[in-house]
Amino acid sequence: MTRRSLLPALALLAAPVFAEEPFIGAHGLQLPATFTGTLPCADCDGIVHHLDLFADQTYQMRREWIGKPETTVRGELGRRHADPARAALVLTGAAEAPLLIDVKAPDRVRFRD
Repeated sequence: MTRRSLLPALALLAAPVFAEEPFIGAHGLQLPATFTGTLPCADCDGIVHHLDLFADQTYQMRREWIGKPETTVRGELGRRHADPARAALVLTGAAEAPLLIDVKAPDRVRFRD
């Protein structure tokens, strides 16, 4: 299992980690893929992200807020789709507003603010 780490700022890197046959999506990502990294946080030391994108248009994401007296961990399952009008992947889960992600390279994405 190969996994690449986070670049500074808001970029996350990916590497396929599942035994499924690879699939190249319209956005250029080889799926399934996993992205991991730590993003900045205004009131904590950072938010550790683990994002899995699957070929069936679904995703799972785990976020952990670090550097607080009580660690907060949230998991999310949802659907994703490419939005050509916004040039982004859109993650739609049950808990919050959709998240927009820019595909920077086949193995790198960046969350939009």
